[in-house]
Amino acid sequence: MARFEMKRLGKLVFLLTGILLLVWAMQKVDLDSVTALLLQMGWGFTGVLLAYGGVAWLDAISWKFAFKPDEAPTIKTWELWRIRTIGEAFNAITPLGTMGGEPVKAQLLKERHQLSFKQGLASQVVARTALLVALIVFLLPGTGLLFNSPMAPAISNR
Repeated sequence: MARFEMKRLGKLVFLLTGILLLVWAMQKVDLDSVTALLLQMGWGFTGVLLAYGGVAWLDAISWKFAFKPDEAPTIKTWELWRIRTIGEAFNAITPLGTMGGEPVKAQLLKERHQLSFKQGLASQVVARTALLVALIVFLLPGTGLLFNSPMAPAISNR
């Protein structure tokens, strides 16, 4: 019982710390400038948010295919999306680059779905590799179109 209370207290401390940091950051940022830039972007900002949200959701769906067939049905896509989002937040705030949140994701899979830490990390390697291949497949035609576009500036060898 005491361990449960400590865990709950820890979550409350982290929540309050996060709220205080958010308030502090909002005081340091010129919100009028941010609002003006968002209004200047118009509906394009909504499009960017929807596109990123779609990519995040599809990444969570594809991650589900990285588990063993008997494990995948027990893990909901919504839960994978939440774990992915938590891990990506750690990636953004730690100095470890894009690898800081991966152990966090594996630990959350271990705690919430009784997968081993090794299984969690292995599923992420498979999912990251699939995402990288998808990005390359997306990048290659775009690069070809860019170099063949009459609107792209010419590259000179000086």
